[in-house]
Amino acid sequence: MDTLAGVSSTLLIPLYVRAQDAMQDNPILGDMKAIDIYYSLREKYDFSIFKGKKKSYYGILARATVMDREAKKFLMKYPNSIVISLGAGLDSRFYRIDQGKIEWYNVDFPEVIQLRERYFSPHERIHNIGRSLLDSDWVYEVKNKNKPILCMSEGVFMYFHIDEILALFRILQSAFSSYTIHIDLLSKYLVHKENIHDMCKNMDIPFTWGSQTGKELVELVPHLKQVDLISFTPKLLAIGPWYWKLFAPIMYMMNNRLGIYEYSTKN
Repeated sequence: MDTLAGVSSTLLIPLYVRAQDAMQDNPILGDMKAIDIYYSLREKYDFSIFKGKKKSYYGILARATVMDREAKKFLMKYPNSIVISLGAGLDSRFYRIDQGKIEWYNVDFPEVIQLRERYFSPHERIHNIGRSLLDSDWVYEVKNKNKPILCMSEGVFMYFHIDEILALFRILQSAFSSYTIHIDLLSKYLVHKENIHDMCKNMDIPFTWGSQTGKELVELVPHLKQVDLISFTPKLLAIGPWYWKLFAPIMYMMNNRLGIYEYSTKN
């Protein structure tokens, strides 16, 4: 197994958070698989750099909870759907939201997919694609394209440049005539300020794109329509330390948001 490096290594952050959460008496996500993976990898990777970083700890849990909720809403409306996890890492969302009908695709670098397959057992409705998101061929490994499609990107776009984001949209649009996409939007105030991020500052991986509203994407991507913008902050304030509520206005400005978009050639 190759050593994780660069952007791929950022998957260690949510893995650590989910593992620590699962060890609590009253976990928020309760991802028990994350504990096993964490203990297996901690001799190879230094997880101590993430210890005690409360802002990211609760922020990642809030983000995952909200994205789970919104994905479930989509699946309530379209139960026989395809879900594509863009930059899947070691995420376990399938096991949290699966209702027995979805077809799930994990797309990530080959070394990440290799790592996933080491820890997650094969499943007849889970398909792994070991390619870069910017490799235009990965979309052709997705079957049954006539089904409703939900693409989900969590902790990914912040590491892309805008030209790479647009390239990804062109790849999606080359294969899918319609889809919904949920995107974790970094605040524009944190672009190139990864040095002040409590967990990322020790990883030397720059934040290269962010947006307060996500409207730039609609202006740049033909046929893309933004249908919602959801702040993760209310959930963060609900699960984090009580005194964070004193800083709510700043947190609303600086915290990530979920942009929800629909693409159709009919838009």
